[in-house]
Amino acid sequence: MARKAATLADVAAAAGVSVSLVSKVLSNTGRASEETRRRILDAVERLDFQPNALAKSFARGRSELVGIIIEDASEIFSSMVLRGAERRLAAGGLATLVCDAAESDQRRSQFVRALEARHVDAVLVIGSGPSGLYPSISDRLSCPVAYAFCESDNPADASFLPDDHGAGRLAAEHLLSLGRTKIAHIAEGSERGAELRTRGFVETLAAAGQPVEPLYGDWSKAWGLQAVNQLIEAGTEFDAIFCANDFIAYGAYVGLRAHGMRIPEDVALVGHDHFSMDPPERRSGFLTSIDPNLPALGNAAAQHLISPDTAGDSAPKLFVGRTTAGGQASADLTTLLEFIDQLL
Repeated sequence: MARKAATLADVAAAAGVSVSLVSKVLSNTGRASEETRRRILDAVERLDFQPNALAKSFARGRSELVGIIIEDASEIFSSMVLRGAERRLAAGGLATLVCDAAESDQRRSQFVRALEARHVDAVLVIGSGPSGLYPSISDRLSCPVAYAFCESDNPADASFLPDDHGAGRLAAEHLLSLGRTKIAHIAEGSERGAELRTRGFVETLAAAGQPVEPLYGDWSKAWGLQAVNQLIEAGTEFDAIFCANDFIAYGAYVGLRAHGMRIPEDVALVGHDHFSMDPPERRSGFLTSIDPNLPALGNAAAQHLISPDTAGDSAPKLFVGRTTAGGQASADLTTLLEFIDQLL
């Protein structure tokens, strides 16, 4: 049988004081002698007293609850942002109420009204990426609002976006540091984040005296293979490739290998997304990739709601794998790539 939770009255009886005095000591209001305060705190520890969260929130005039409106909870990148935000809010002692708008204007409006009725302390909006502007909901709420993985159409709102331009620059700097002088870029031409990565990559190479003409396609492995074939058929010389995402990079790897090229000896290969929910120590280390650091983006947005004067670091990170550093791929990964090769 579970032990009954201790109450404020139990603590007061154990300490030999009134319930109101216990309440004042625990909320740091009112006056009490050091001896009395010590008796009360000793009783709290001995009885394992846990203050009721709802009662605390009423006493403080706060709900200690943050509403999160996520446009698509099933979208993998948005869920990474959500994970980072929830962890930061939990560390700050705040509960979260997650509302999946499922990209529906009607559901979004319903959630805005529901969160306002609950008197949440803040609202975090998590979008589906940097393309397009998100319709601001800030004027419909009486609490602070922040936007992550999307940009509000109200410039006065606090919006947190991945540093895609910086990610492109990071890829270029890495390949230049390896001494590569004929660098190609297999790009994607429809998405805002990809456009910014391409810009950062091209500008960094241009500043180093290495102009590059991107090849534009889609997000698929098939496009990576096709682009490599185009480069080779056009007689383009290249010793490195930066791909708009990791799927394209895997397709490019298959294409390079099919043409007898060694990686990274002949061609260094870099992707983007570092696509895995596993922690870094459990990842294969095969593909060099830029991680957009999306959990840190969620963390930074949540930190802004907790303390607007502070900012978290959400800069992209470079994870160096064997496609630029060399080494042998594991047997399991080789088998996987051979399977991909058959599919393509």
